Amino acid sequence: EYMGTELQTRYSKFELRQPAKFYSSLMSSSSNGAGSAGAVVGLGNAFVDVVVPDAGEVLRKFELQAGREYPALPLERKVALFEELRRTENVQQIAGGAILNALRALRQGLRAHGVADERVPIALLGACGSDAAAEIVRAAGVRNTVELVLHVNDGAPTAQCA
Repeated sequence: EYMGTELQTRYSKFELRQPAKFYSSLMSSSSNGAGSAGAVVGLGNAFVDVVVPDAGEVLRKFELQAGREYPALPLERKVALFEELRRTENVQQIAGGAILNALRALRQGLRAHGVADERVPIALLGACGSDAAAEIVRAAGVRNTVELVLHVNDGAPTAQCA
């Protein structure tokens, strides 16, 4: 069911500092009175966060500094950087991005308040590449019962952040 302006306005006043109020209000929004709320849909791309405890050697190799952003780094160089980071010892690859993280947090909050997964379907509409990082995103969706509706860009990498 489409979340029209009325529901968007109703939920915009809630903050996660009041999760119990938000979750109970979400569940009471049912139009049929059966305790089934509408769906929650997020629109945006999922990312894979590449976490490397000690990336100093890789950063030096690529002449980069820790804690800085490099948005203008050419795509070929970014791909090479992430390939190198993935080969680093103790690397962790975690599905993330603001939208997916928010949807996963919502699912966890609903579960903590006793709301069964099937009562509130949650979906992410976005895009990804056809690479190993996309598989990490898909696995996270399955683990967190977030339906992923992803446009696959063949030949383009899934968004990543280190």
